[in-house]
Amino acid sequence: MPGEPCPLSVVGEIRPAGDHVTHRYRCDPRAAAVTAHLLTRPGLTFPGIGAPRRHVFTAPNSSPPPRRTPLQPALLRAPAGGITHPSLRERPVDIVRANDLRVLGDDGLELYAPVEHEANFQYQEIFEHECYDQFSLSESPTIVDVGANIGMFTVFAKRQWPGASILAFEPVPRTADYLCRNIELHGLSGVRVVREAIGERVEDTSFVHYPNMPGNSTRYPEDKALQVSVVKERHPDWDVTAQYEPEYLTVPVRRLESHLSGLAHIDLMKVDVEGAELEVLRGIADDQWDRIDNVVMEVQDLHGRMAEIRELLEARGFRCEIQPSPMVYPEILTYLLLAQRGA
Repeated sequence: MPGEPCPLSVVGEIRPAGDHVTHRYRCDPRAAAVTAHLLTRPGLTFPGIGAPRRHVFTAPNSSPPPRRTPLQPALLRAPAGGITHPSLRERPVDIVRANDLRVLGDDGLELYAPVEHEANFQYQEIFEHECYDQFSLSESPTIVDVGANIGMFTVFAKRQWPGASILAFEPVPRTADYLCRNIELHGLSGVRVVREAIGERVEDTSFVHYPNMPGNSTRYPEDKALQVSVVKERHPDWDVTAQYEPEYLTVPVRRLESHLSGLAHIDLMKVDVEGAELEVLRGIADDQWDRIDNVVMEVQDLHGRMAEIRELLEARGFRCEIQPSPMVYPEILTYLLLAQRGA
């Protein structure tokens, strides 16, 4: 019967459909690049979305089928018509795996993350050290998160300020999938995800993604040499080279001014973009700076970068304070820059 599970050894159809096929709808219904995700067992393949996949399920040694966990979809016959949204028919399947659900910290925060050790690092940095929570904001602030990664700061900000409106940018498609999944997992409202990099010019640019260290993905992989060297020296037993095995992507870059035009006021702008901080700031129009109250940035001070950033912000009316990054080895030269308007 349509809508019923198929018995073992009976040919059935799998049609991905419904609200939970693609979490990108939850993040931004207007997104042009919609990708479906499936939480599924290894070994199932889908030749494309839009046509059913016929498959026969059998149990080895006539044992009963494994029980489905709450994070695995039931395999049901979909009603006639299947998927109707054209973007789902055209896009490949991305997988956010059920076993990527991590439990972090003493409070048991649940988040989807592709790499557990990096998720723990981010949790300690953001939730325990509260490195970004250094400003007094209103009950319903507007926050711009440039370099949102998997959404650790987004979840933190919505816990601190439940009424916050957040505009979050993440250009790496797979990382943005985790960001959207975590927004859905926590039922966060008032968050919009933009799948773009932010820079000084409108362009498409090469981008290096590190699948084993996705939070380090960057437009400037040459800047990672110091970090790799320090980590190798500190941890000679680690296979650091494998941790930084790259994938090469092309991502869209847009100026931040095009996204700020609809925002009357920005209480906090958080920037964590692995070397592209100046480009982010230079992409803000001169007449938009007065709308921004506070800026917090993670900056690796290479090539005189910190001095340039500080000069730019002070010229626009901010008082700047620089602190060591609480979770990064000091010889990597990474700092937090806090900028407050008129303080």
